[in-house]
Amino acid sequence: METIIFHIDVNSAYLSWSSLKNLAEGNKIDLRTIPAIIGGDMERRHGVVLAKSIPAKKYGITTGEPIINAMRKCPSLVVEAPDHALYHEKSQLLMNHLSEICPEIEQLSVDECFMDFTPIQNRFSSPEEAARIIKDQIRDTFGFTVNLPTSHRSFTPVPVSCLTNCGTANPSVSSVSAPPNWQIFLHPHSFPCLICHLKV
Repeated sequence: METIIFHIDVNSAYLSWSSLKNLAEGNKIDLRTIPAIIGGDMERRHGVVLAKSIPAKKYGITTGEPIINAMRKCPSLVVEAPDHALYHEKSQLLMNHLSEICPEIEQLSVDECFMDFTPIQNRFSSPEEAARIIKDQIRDTFGFTVNLPTSHRSFTPVPVSCLTNCGTANPSVSSVSAPPNWQIFLHPHSFPCLICHLKV
């Protein structure tokens, strides 16, 4: 039986989670719909961009750049300080939810994990159907969205051996070993994480 592993990560997690909290507290503006970032200290203009909205991205703002540079690109940029307690809480809720779908998950970071789809694949007609259902459940349950491939063109098979020495946040991932026919289905943006530390 073919082994299928999903790579799941939250879209702009810090910004999405902060925005949901603001909306729940009565704020009428959704940070995801305006040029906005999470990071640093707005008053001191200190720190770096930890997350950005799609409208902010259109100004050329990138994750990791100094906040002062981002504000030069977009003077009307809204800057929110990070709330790591909130992010931990949201992360735990998400991982608990995914574990109820399939307990075989490997968390990589606060907003990212691998899910071994193989044990539950008989419950779905295809990986694409499962991905759509999982994505929709997360959106409807929590109000934020995740990246999870939903078509053959988005699914990219990568040998599990490519995870070796990938330098991920979870050390156990770097020691993954598996038969050579295993595949991991990844969104294309995940490639740099996996290949940047590979020996050539």
